[in-house]
Amino acid sequence: MKLIKGVLFMEYADLVDTYGIGRSTIDAGVNKHSKGISPSWASMKDPEDKRKRLIVYSTIPAHSKKRMPSEQELIRLYHNQEAERKKIGQLLKKGK
Repeated sequence: MKLIKGVLFMEYADLVDTYGIGRSTIDAGVNKHSKGISPSWASMKDPEDKRKRLIVYSTIPAHSKKRMPSEQELIRLYHNQEAERKKIGQLLKKGK
């Protein structure tokens, strides 16, 4: 999960491994969106790792989000994870 310019993006692996959304569901949705057939499953390449695809949370269909936390909960989780990463980074720097 990533927050880029205030937009919540979900990583493909998280959708599959954590929330149980089928790979074929994601692939078909992203393909339809890229062809302009569907407004759902908007995505982009990860700016930090072009091999990865990020899915815009708000474009994931409701029936696929049923096992997922709300956008607000995920954003709160993201901020908590980032704070933990910073703390760990500071501890590692002190240990050198």
